[in-house]
Amino acid sequence: MLIKLFSCPAKNATLEEYKVALRRRVLLFCGLSVLGVLTLAVTLLLMGGQIAEAHDTAHLEGIWCGIGVGLTLAGAVLAARTRALLKNEEKLRRTRLEEQDERNQAVFARALNLTAFTLLFGLYVAMLVSSFFNMTVFYTLFYCAVSGFALLFIFRALCSRSM
Repeated sequence: MLIKLFSCPAKNATLEEYKVALRRRVLLFCGLSVLGVLTLAVTLLLMGGQIAEAHDTAHLEGIWCGIGVGLTLAGAVLAARTRALLKNEEKLRRTRLEEQDERNQAVFARALNLTAFTLLFGLYVAMLVSSFFNMTVFYTLFYCAVSGFALLFIFRALCSRSM
């Protein structure tokens, strides 16, 4: 849903505009697959021996390989599904109406707001706890929180201009 939000204009007045947005979305999904392949390549080629303990290296390689494979497969599957959608006019019309449905957009906006609030609250709790144990972790979380709020204000200003 987030990819739909970022890759599709708010109002697609015609079916042709929606098709253009879907073609852009296919490119975005292909980029996601490329990112997954790059993640795999960097993990497999450059990670070996970079961390002192072999157990940590193996664990991190497993995590990053899983992320790389997941991104690659997700991008490929979503690109294929979107290409198939572009070939089916009836499904294309129905999907366009579903994406432009105001109730669905309102539900998504509310869910996004609640998610952001929950993440920021969790970040606050993690900062509070980490301040008792490790200042490096605290400062990392602190700068993540500051960056998150800065991005919130930047995107709010950008969106207020475009709407």
